[in-house]
Amino acid sequence: MEQLRLLRPKQWVKNLLVFLGVLSSSNISLFSTALIVFITFCFASSTSYVYNDIRDIASDRQHHRKKHRPIASGKVSITQAWMILSALLAIVVSSYFVLPLYAYLCILVYLLGNVLYSSYLKRVPIVDIYGIAFFFFLRVMAGTMGINIEPSVWLIITVIAVSVFLAVAKRYGELRDGSTRDVLKYYTVDLCRGTLFGMSTLATAFYGMYIIFVSPTLLRLTTIPLVMFGFSYYFMLVEQETTDADPTVLLYKSKILQCTACIILILFYFGSLNMFL
Repeated sequence: MEQLRLLRPKQWVKNLLVFLGVLSSSNISLFSTALIVFITFCFASSTSYVYNDIRDIASDRQHHRKKHRPIASGKVSITQAWMILSALLAIVVSSYFVLPLYAYLCILVYLLGNVLYSSYLKRVPIVDIYGIAFFFFLRVMAGTMGINIEPSVWLIITVIAVSVFLAVAKRYGELRDGSTRDVLKYYTVDLCRGTLFGMSTLATAFYGMYIIFVSPTLLRLTTIPLVMFGFSYYFMLVEQETTDADPTVLLYKSKILQCTACIILILFYFGSLNMFL
């Protein structure tokens, strides 16, 4: 059980971004390929989590919440962790035989980037945020160009804005959670809150431009106010002092955010079929 928890399966929800290409193109025949990319990204992200936990074992033991992680708590030994990491890495590397080349390269860049991030970049202010955002961006690129879907420019800049939003939200959550991460001394709650507001505004505007200029169907147009509602509801939740600001955590906790996300995805997909003009 602890070995499974070490993989952080709850964080795999981030890898659902690889399906964005299939949803935007409505080419359901590519779903099986996207599914393979998703599964491989789950192994790759777990590899990075294990590596990060091995490196951060000392600091995690000083944190009131992270000290309960499998490695920091001693429930999984360093030797076991390295064995698990090696097995995960072997699976990811061997995916070369089943993945499209571009998707495979995106995953390799993700792995190498995480090594660099965990080793150095996460201690460099601002660079750490854009490093996290880049990892979100790679997921989308693997799920679009990686399976021969050319993404719209508007969709790309929307993804970039959302990626920066998610990265800042992570730091915002850590600030509120009393994290011992060194880079947090360069951030303030007001700075993160202002950046979150700015990125959510840009993301909504870019998404609206994508719908209007690329796929202005009635069903997709109705997703714009739902996106606005989702961001607004998120801000309402994070202003509650007892609420974690991490979007992944909030998505698991909030039924309203879950329902909003599902409705957006359903309308977005069926809107691509041009059922209603």
